Amino acid sequence: MQQSENLRVVLDKPRFSGLLKVYPLRGEWSLKRLAIIFGVYTTYVLMLLIQTFFNYKWRGAQPPWTLEISYLAVWSYTWALLTPALFTFSRRFPIARKHTIRNIVYHFFFGIVLVTIHRTVLLSFAILILEAPTPPIGESLSAKLFFMLHHISDGLFTYTFILAIHQAFLYFRESQDREFQLQQAELQTLKTQLHPHFLFNTLNAIAALVYVSPPEATKTISQLSDLLRFTLHNNKAQEVTLKEELDFLRKYLQIQQTLLQERLDVDWAIDPETLDALVPNMILQPLVENSIRHGVAPKEGGDRIEIFSRRVNDQLLIEIRDDGVGATGVTKKENGAGIGLINSRTRLEHLYGEAQKFDVKTPAHGGWCVTMLIPFHEQAD
Repeated sequence: MQQSENLRVVLDKPRFSGLLKVYPLRGEWSLKRLAIIFGVYTTYVLMLLIQTFFNYKWRGAQPPWTLEISYLAVWSYTWALLTPALFTFSRRFPIARKHTIRNIVYHFFFGIVLVTIHRTVLLSFAILILEAPTPPIGESLSAKLFFMLHHISDGLFTYTFILAIHQAFLYFRESQDREFQLQQAELQTLKTQLHPHFLFNTLNAIAALVYVSPPEATKTISQLSDLLRFTLHNNKAQEVTLKEELDFLRKYLQIQQTLLQERLDVDWAIDPETLDALVPNMILQPLVENSIRHGVAPKEGGDRIEIFSRRVNDQLLIEIRDDGVGATGVTKKENGAGIGLINSRTRLEHLYGEAQKFDVKTPAHGGWCVTMLIPFHEQAD
């Protein structure tokens, strides 16, 4: 028998030979879940007691509170104790999958077992503790059968109601899990697309630099090696701290400053409070590359790029500005349609939904301005 710190009992393989087997706990028997279950049933008892109060008041009678509270408490809390077993069975034999008919049959018989336990506890409490008279069953076989079917059908209705709620919850959670996994896969695809994008651009620039200035080409290759090493270190992370993202960006800009032969001046306006904030991995590099490609490279003479960050209430504001040529001379296809800007916008939408804002515009004084506003959150300890 498999041992674990927490154990739960579920049915073995889908057959009734060797039914009981011990499996590691998935959560149905955890203290938190049990507290929620008992809280729900307690709320149900209180609602029934309120209903009982108004029923008796309407009839002008005084309710027997001891009897009512005792009976309802035993009825509800017995189901509360049986609910974790029901949830475990529900998870093991879901209705909305293959073998639906077989699983319904399994739930029918398992429901009869739980209902029998529930009714036995309830009747035993009523007769032994409350000293209530034995309910009239009748002497004929048909009367006894009717009495048994009445109680079993009533209990099976409760079983089916609880089962339906749990199955709906499982379906919703699995749907959320599938959506999350698909989202993570899409994010990973978007992020990995950026690696060859900036790598190929850099390699092409180095190839041109080899014939003009071999020492500068050698220096750039060394810087690219450091950059790739840094990239591989954080390759699997979807989010990194802003400090890590800026360290990566500095290495990238060192290469660009070498390639542009000091035509590029970078101004960092980073609020120290934002350094520990989490941002999407490699989100800034394509935005800066856009400024270099469409702002600095086409412009004669020097150019400046400003990288700005600060906290605005519960959000992180990041802006990348340049005083380059802006939209002048940029084709409609290029204007905001590059892989870097498209991927950046899509990644933000996937990660933060409507809680983010992403804007690319040309200010009145010229150049480009990319604004990114995302929820401010830090890595948990």
